[in-house]
Order: sequence, then structure tokens, then C-alpha cells
Amino acid sequence: MFIERIPNRSSPPCILLREMFRREGKVRHRTIANLSKWPPHIVEGLRRLCKAGPSAGSFGDPTAAAPAFRMTRSRPHGHVGAALSTMRKLGIPNLLGSKLAISR
Repeated sequence: MFIERIPNRSSPPCILLREMFRREGKVRHRTIANLSKWPPHIVEGLRRLCKAGPSAGSFGDPTAAAPAFRMTRSRPHGHVGAALSTMRKLGIPNLLGSKLAISR
């Protein structure tokens, strides 16, 4: 995602939150939100957040920015949660002697 300023002839520029994607080998843009009415300092903060992107705090990259959040616990969801609960019901973690038997 990125923020794009689109100049208008006689009115203030339009500020859009956009994303790029490929369709049939061509690069396309999709507008997610119109930020024209937002205060400039909020738009600039969002611009900085978008620039950090998913690579912020990535493993092994010394040039990556420090992550804004640190994950302390993650709960399993969806198919992962279903597989994990089924394994626990069958007692597989106890058979394997893994940490799954301890962490509930």
C-alpha cells in the first residue's frame, strides 16, 4: 500500500491510499480510501507506516526498521487451531514428548 497525491487543475490535490497488483501481466492500481479530508500530519504518519511495510522488523535484515509491536503470544486460528486441538484430544503431544503437551 502507498499514498498517492493526484493533482487537480484548480482544486487541491486528491490524496489516495492505494495498492498495486498484477492482473494478466499488467500492473494495476486499486484505491482503498480517499484521504483528502484528513489532516496533513495524520496522512504523513500513515505514509511513514506504509513505507515501513511488512519488512519492518523482518528477521535477518539489519537495515529493517525496529518493529512497532512485539508479539508476545499468538493464538491458533482456523485450520491450525483445529489440527492442534485434534492432536491434543488424541494425546499425540504426550506421545511425542513435545512442548505442545505443556503449553495449553
